[in-house]
This record gives sequence, structure tokens and C-alpha cells, in this order.
Amino acid sequence: MTVRLYVPDPARINAAAESFFAVLKEEIGTRRRPDRATARAEILAFIETFYNRRRPREHPARGYL
Repeated sequence: MTVRLYVPDPARINAAAESFFAVLKEEIGTRRRPDRATARAEILAFIETFYNRRRPREHPARGYL
């Protein structure tokens, strides 16, 4: 018997990250921010408003309908 371990394809792993960062760069641009806190706030705002709006806020497992 031969045991095979699952080895994920690096191209598939990178595709999701590359897609996310491409959309991020397109939406908020690549200009320099005055400080790290401003950059972080803009990235978090992007994630909350654009990226997470595809996910439902209510989840049946948590008792929300």
C-alpha cells in the first residue's frame, strides 16, 4: 500500500491572495500614507465594506435568520 500525502498546488494557493491584493490596489491605490495607522484604517475599511459584503452577516449556526 502506498500512502500519499496531499500537497496543495502553489498556484491555487497564490491565486486567492493575488486576487485580493489586486482588488485592494485598485480600490485604495498605491499612494503613500502619512503613517501606519492611516494605512491600516484604510485597509480595514476596504475589507469591511467591499470584501466582506459578499458574506452574509447572519449565520444560521449562530441562531440568526
